[in-house]
Amino acid sequence: MPGIVIVGAQWGDEGKGKVVDLLAEQADAVVRFQGGNNAGHTIVRDGEEFKFHLIPSGILYPDKLCMIGNGVVLDPRILLDEIDGLKRRGIDVSNLRISANAHLIMPYHVLLDTAGEVRLGKLSVGTTRRGIGPCYADKALRLGIRVQDVSQTVNALMAGQRVTTYNAASDQYDVTLRAEDAFRRTPESLADATLRTAAGQLVQLRNLVTFDQGEGPASIERLNRQRQIGVTANYAPGSSQAAAQREIEAAFQQIGMEPGYRLVTSGQSQELGRAVYYFGLAFALSFIFMYMVLAAQFESFIHPITILLTLPLSVPFGLLALSLFGQSLNIYSALGVLLLFGIVKKNAILQIDHTIGLRAKGLPRYAAIIQANRDRLRPILMTTMALVAGMIPLCFGRGPGAATNKSIGLLVVGGQSLCLLLTLLAVPVFYSLFEDLAESEIWGRIARGWGRATAPVGRLTARFSRRSAHAPQGAQR
Repeated sequence: MPGIVIVGAQWGDEGKGKVVDLLAEQADAVVRFQGGNNAGHTIVRDGEEFKFHLIPSGILYPDKLCMIGNGVVLDPRILLDEIDGLKRRGIDVSNLRISANAHLIMPYHVLLDTAGEVRLGKLSVGTTRRGIGPCYADKALRLGIRVQDVSQTVNALMAGQRVTTYNAASDQYDVTLRAEDAFRRTPESLADATLRTAAGQLVQLRNLVTFDQGEGPASIERLNRQRQIGVTANYAPGSSQAAAQREIEAAFQQIGMEPGYRLVTSGQSQELGRAVYYFGLAFALSFIFMYMVLAAQFESFIHPITILLTLPLSVPFGLLALSLFGQSLNIYSALGVLLLFGIVKKNAILQIDHTIGLRAKGLPRYAAIIQANRDRLRPILMTTMALVAGMIPLCFGRGPGAATNKSIGLLVVGGQSLCLLLTLLAVPVFYSLFEDLAESEIWGRIARGWGRATAPVGRLTARFSRRSAHAPQGAQR
């Protein structure tokens, strides 16, 4: 990944900061690779002024990853004050990362810096007396203390560190090394702990950190590198998952959380959102494929539309059946809608196909419609009753999995029973209307235009067919 390096030269901190802020909008990550908490720089965003000393100004962009590299020397007190100031102003700092190898400015570094400037008098360098130079000197001599030195020591004392494993027969156990309770019960006992620097020297923890009492989570969970708080619940009997999810979203909006907090669904709620999308996609694809197959079978662009128009009529009746029996719309009832589509479409195919066959024998349109519906009424009623009878055990089932089967069974039984009469009446009407459209002048123009557009393809296909028919038998594969 290409990167842009901003070197101060004659610009100073103010110039560097403004250039970085200008380029941060097009960057994926903003990294501070060296320096300390000197004068810093000021950024004005939307009329609001921000002063930065350690944190990169890219922190103002929520979608940018901000990093403090191992070349930076950190004063923990200044860093924490800067983080708290950003939080109070509603800035999300969860995208800030700090290198574990960054060295820490300790109080003795500040004292050494000040003493050195005083001793040199008029020959002094003119530092900010914030301990940056002495800290870099210790880093060069490998005498400094890094962020990871402190964090690893405290983590090993309080949380423990896995050092090996213990095997017993076929079982394996982790062996964790942790300080005894007496040495980590109070801040005073924890402050007596020592850590070893890169030079091998032992330093007491009380000389490096200060202890402040506060509250924090027992554990920190993350999702996509962001902290999360998981809330799990079951919806009440008689309610639905979608309704419960809407109530939770409304309650979250009423809380008025600070900027940076958002509600993200997971588990079954997340799967419900995905299911709605994929079922919508499945419905659209089913319409497309059914139209393609029917158009190929009937060799018509209009008759498949006549058949598919019955499908939207079945959805309200299916939902009405669920409402009457006190069922909710879920993943399984959505599967029942797909099954209902196939059944209703089958009835329309029986009617339309027989009508077309009778008209091919010379019957007028009206007589063919009446005769086709009279002939196909019995098989439609037989298949419908057989289907309803087969679904009844699902509607009254008991035991594990009965709830999912009941949703499918009730939707199919109720939807098919309620829309049977309507489809028997609607299909002949749709067929007659579309036949009037096919005989109209507008549709004739469309058909002639389509014929002219596809004529070259037809001629090419016919030429290829004739050439294949007259080709020698040995040349054919």
